[in-house]
Amino acid sequence: MRKKIYVVGEKTFTLGFELAGIGNVVNTENMRENEIFEKLMEIAEKGEAGLVIVEGKVYEKLEKRAKRILESFKEPLFISFSEKFGSETLREKILQTIGIDLLG
Repeated sequence: MRKKIYVVGEKTFTLGFELAGIGNVVNTENMRENEIFEKLMEIAEKGEAGLVIVEGKVYEKLEKRAKRILESFKEPLFISFSEKFGSETLREKILQTIGIDLLG
């Protein structure tokens, strides 16, 4: 089974991914911290995701315990991605994180 890419964040963050053809998008606007964590766990437990890209400011809202749980997963891989990476592209960030060019 081919694994899917998910994108989790506010609409302004997820819109570009949707335009690029990623259909597995979760909009977190109006969601509380615990609801975001529950949604991330639901994605992980489905078993179909290989990569979950989480908007940096959304990820930062999570409690330390929640972050540790997400970081403990081998699959899916959770990546926090934000504008603070500067000129790095998403492809470069994924390559740096796992050593594989998933988007190439």
